Amino acid sequence: MNCEALHSRLLGSEKPDRLTADLAAHLKSCAACRKWQRRLLHLERNVALLPVAPAPRGKLEFVRQFVAAELEPLPESAKSRRNRQTVRRPFRRGNSRSSRRRCDPR
Repeated sequence: MNCEALHSRLLGSEKPDRLTADLAAHLKSCAACRKWQRRLLHLERNVALLPVAPAPRGKLEFVRQFVAAELEPLPESAKSRRNRQTVRRPFRRGNSRSSRRRCDPR
């Protein structure tokens, strides 16, 4: 385990204070990474305390209108078209059928 790998794994972790054995072993032997982890934990604990800027009035009105609006169902033609979408992969080699895949947007 190197320092960069440890940093990457801690940043990707939901709970950087709960360590796997390999992370704990590296932290035990690396003072710089222990300091880095302490700083990360401090940041994680305090980010919720940061003030949130109020939304601009126009955005607030837009969100209120959007939430209050009645949702209209998709027409049947749009539903069936959505289920038949294909994804083209321009860099894939081979016949043209293998370069298209069905996409299920659900």
